[in-house]
Amino acid sequence: MAHYETIGECSDYECLVCSELRLVVMTCLKCSILLCSECLPSVSCCPQCKAAPVTEVFAPNNFVSKQIKTIKVECTLCSWSGDFSDFTQVHTVNCTEVLIKCKHKDCTHKSRRSDISDHQDSCQHYIVRCPFCDIKLQFKQLKEHQLSCEECQLCGLCQEVSPSKAPFLDPITINDYALTSLIDVTGG
Repeated sequence: MAHYETIGECSDYECLVCSELRLVVMTCLKCSILLCSECLPSVSCCPQCKAAPVTEVFAPNNFVSKQIKTIKVECTLCSWSGDFSDFTQVHTVNCTEVLIKCKHKDCTHKSRRSDISDHQDSCQHYIVRCPFCDIKLQFKQLKEHQLSCEECQLCGLCQEVSPSKAPFLDPITINDYALTSLIDVTGG
């Protein structure tokens, strides 16, 4: 969903199907209505005059596309304003208020772009390597894995690293090692 408002009237340039501005518009050669290039594949005929097939009755409208690029808009999430082409090509990629989905597989969390890294750093879907058997798994699965894996060195009763299996660690750092030696394998 668009997060902009136009500064001034521009409904003549909106797609008849989605009612949004788009940088690439197509015109019906029979009735002159506009459809955006994203909606065109979803229609079988012109929504207004019913001309078909759409591949023969719609053509790119470069004149209108150039006019749309210069329409003044303002972001509804922050204080940015400028040309529609700058909004779609630059601002939407940089706006700190846009909701972004977490990058970790299976996570459905969304946060503002400015806050997403805080979530991703502590996400339970974060892919890690077990510090003992080197298997990749989600962080939320690590404790259960270490309790059931014979190669892992956690004691099933106290959930601490067994000193006999980790002689290179002193007793004070054993539990810290189990937590801090997790490696981010996602590269982020």
